Amino acid sequence: MLLRIKQQGLDIVPRILIVKRLLPDAVGVTCNQRLEKVYGTEHSHILRVLFRTEKGILRKWISRIEVWPYLETFAECTIAHALEKTKYPDSDIYWKNFEEKYHFSCQFTADLYVMNHTDFIITSTFQEIVGSKDTVGQYG
Repeated sequence: MLLRIKQQGLDIVPRILIVKRLLPDAVGVTCNQRLEKVYGTEHSHILRVLFRTEKGILRKWISRIEVWPYLETFAECTIAHALEKTKYPDSDIYWKNFEEKYHFSCQFTADLYVMNHTDFIITSTFQEIVGSKDTVGQYG
């Protein structure tokens, strides 16, 4: 990335912020740190923000499936964590059967919207993108 920035004639230092939720009561992990350097990088940090409700700060951990209502309070858009179709077989076909527990209609709609409006997608593995002989890729 630094080489591309230089080749494009820009004189800037990138600053990459990964925004996550701050868990002020977390113990034994770094989730209670507001700003954390990403190990092995020069220009990347994790910035953690508090989730708030009408009753105050949300101090407990909640599943990413329950996160959507809080995102609108501090961001116009988010990174799609993953469609996770490999974790929930047939969730795209039988999503109504799991709607009450996993809120797939909201989760899939938000993830697809974000993925279709993003500049790039970062994945953990090539198989996550295109799949394998036994699984369907999520982004291919």
